[in-house]
Amino acid sequence: MNINQEGKNYDFPETEGLQEVFSDISREFLDPVYSLEKLEEKYHTFYKTGFSGEEQMKMLLKAAVELTTQEAPKWEMIAARIRLVTFRNELKAQMKQRNVNSFYEKICYLTKENLYGAYILETYTEEEITAFEKLMREERDHVFNYSGTASESLCDPRSEGRSVRKSAGDVSRDCDASGDEGTV
Repeated sequence: MNINQEGKNYDFPETEGLQEVFSDISREFLDPVYSLEKLEEKYHTFYKTGFSGEEQMKMLLKAAVELTTQEAPKWEMIAARIRLVTFRNELKAQMKQRNVNSFYEKICYLTKENLYGAYILETYTEEEITAFEKLMREERDHVFNYSGTASESLCDPRSEGRSVRKSAGDVSRDCDASGDEGTV
């Protein structure tokens, strides 16, 4: 995908949400050490023809992580934003697969799976939960560094019995969701 920022074209993976992240990076990280040019240069040291979109995103993430130094520590924040693009796309696919179309349906499923306590649905109405959803803002995830988002799969809190690190932003956007509201 060609990204055009400030009249320059950059070659990065074609991934939903990435253009917006790069626009934010260009606007918020003004020091030249955080330029997209540096990220593109590092990314192309890892890139190989024939990489899948998923592999390209892993290489882009690796590039941002490896650019993190004492002199340029904010690359870790940029890496987190890139990781969150992948996470959000995984989440969207998981929700679609489970036919979840709302925050309320997600809470119903997570409760049914014993990942959320039943007290949530016992305490709040569907209308109240829908109102809570309107208070959530994705930009609040910008406070996380890469370490706060790093996990093989943020979308599976039960990954083969191993402990999976979850950031606070994941609480409202957990990937394990299904549209089956059934009995809760």
